[in-house]
Amino acid sequence: MSRLIINGQEVDLEKVAKETKGKSGSTAAKERHETFTGDVLELSNLYADIDIQPTMSSKIVVTVTGTEDFVDKLMMSQNDDTVFISGSKISRSVTVTNSSVVCVSGNDVIINTDNGNHIKPSLKITAPIYTEVRISGAAGDITIGNLQGDVDLGLFAQSTVRIAGVRHLGLKLSGQGDIVVEEITGSAIMDISGHNNVKLLRGYVEMLNIDASGMGKVDAQITAKCARIDASGMCDIRVKEVTGRCREHHSGMSHIAIGE
Repeated sequence: MSRLIINGQEVDLEKVAKETKGKSGSTAAKERHETFTGDVLELSNLYADIDIQPTMSSKIVVTVTGTEDFVDKLMMSQNDDTVFISGSKISRSVTVTNSSVVCVSGNDVIINTDNGNHIKPSLKITAPIYTEVRISGAAGDITIGNLQGDVDLGLFAQSTVRIAGVRHLGLKLSGQGDIVVEEITGSAIMDISGHNNVKLLRGYVEMLNIDASGMGKVDAQITAKCARIDASGMCDIRVKEVTGRCREHHSGMSHIAIGE
């Protein structure tokens, strides 16, 4: 039987379910539109599918779809050239309406009914080419089109990410996820733990920096001018080619392969 333990204390799921029965928020879908002007997009604390695509317009256009509660609580603002989009701050409260666990993220445990009425929130965003994208504390399917700018991702829950084109890639990953980058043209810095799989399909970088632990896998089918790779645990790191200086260190059952 599954148990739920928060901060060392076991939660009585049956008791919580009885106390919260019938108290779930509205499941009616709602949509919201906002338009901004900026060159940096910063998203945080989002349990939602995120789709960011390039546009010839100079505007950042955001369309949010989800339950009324999610849409109304989503915070969107702008400071100078940075557009901020943030979900509700992590809560220590737990709501149980049946035994279906949807997401466990940090101190936030989301347990929802899913009788065909569950609406998974989504954000569809169009942004100018070269817009910088920063995402932290998100869980869901994340798609980033060929913006050709810098992308920094800090993900600690289960996520699936696909990026068409990026200049600088920064990854800080824990938990479990699959990340695919179709093309990279600048540099890559990765800090990977847990069970994450990262694929770089093609490109050239001046610097490739990988620090991996746990059961992470990196398959970099790219050419790097310089590289620094540290792997521990049961990591598997593969790089197509390093033309210049390469510093590598591995321990445990980890494996590093360059040019194999």
